[in-house]
Amino acid sequence: MLINNINISQFGAKLVKKTLGTSEIIVNKELLKSISSSIILSVDEENAILQCIFLIEADTLQSLEELKSHFVKQLEVSILKFDDLDFYYPCTIQGLSNDYVGIDTTSDKHIGKIECILLSDYKYKTEISENINRLASKTINVSGNKDTPAIVEITPSISLVDLIITGLADDSITIKNLTAGKKIIINGEDGTVLENGINKFGDTDLWEWPRLKAGSNSITVSKNSCDITIKYKPRYI
Repeated sequence: MLINNINISQFGAKLVKKTLGTSEIIVNKELLKSISSSIILSVDEENAILQCIFLIEADTLQSLEELKSHFVKQLEVSILKFDDLDFYYPCTIQGLSNDYVGIDTTSDKHIGKIECILLSDYKYKTEISENINRLASKTINVSGNKDTPAIVEITPSISLVDLIITGLADDSITIKNLTAGKKIIINGEDGTVLENGINKFGDTDLWEWPRLKAGSNSITVSKNSCDITIKYKPRYI
């Protein structure tokens, strides 16, 4: 098992039990008496609850306390990856108990137990890359059931006054003053626009950051003189 891409064995820990919930969906409706029907006002998704029990072992009580401290720190805001699942779970800790079990008579090691409750508002799979190289359009089929942010990498083969991309937001995204061979990255995950590492947000017109919807996404590009890579992680409730 990984926590923040660190194998928990580095903390002398092993997972002994996990209980995984899914997001609760709450539909808010209003009854319209005039037509004896109702309309949906909103659909809200609440965080899923994950419960985990870990055992941690160490040669000395001092080492055990240090390992538990480092381990709990990683759990505060974490990304969990279980060995038997393809999903990654972004989590925040909600509750925790930390107990000393005793000394294992077979190994003579000190054993501690950590039980924690974590909240996760979605889970995702490994990043996928789609290329739109020197093309004017492409359809990207996204698995999952939630919108997911996209990272768009654009490398023009010639300098361009502008480039317009549609299908990555409700409105089109326009990038201006593109230089041949210089990669521009529009990052929907962290909300940045960079050209060779330098801020290029001032040359970008967008109302929302790029994202892909679950299902079919039709992407169009105003000029076919660019190599474009779209990266995303399929999300699930």
